[in-house]
Amino acid sequence: MIYIILLILNLLYYLGVILKSWLLIVYFMGLVIYFVLTLFCGYMAFELGRYVIATGDALPLIIVLLLALLSIHCIKQIYKAIKSKDLDILD
Repeated sequence: MIYIILLILNLLYYLGVILKSWLLIVYFMGLVIYFVLTLFCGYMAFELGRYVIATGDALPLIIVLLLALLSIHCIKQIYKAIKSKDLDILD
């Protein structure tokens, strides 16, 4: 009987190690995705700046700024919903 309990505890320990390493991998993948998205957004901002300077057309810049403000607002709402654990705030 004691061997079965020890076997179960050993199995739970190894599952915990696997779960922790899996969470660590997910965390670092999140960082990599964040880094790649930051580089991509920086590159696109650079290209948009070049376009606005070359053509003098500011409408795309205004549209991108409005989309960025909308994205920031959505991220704040999601953060607020997660923090308060109230998903009805997203309606």
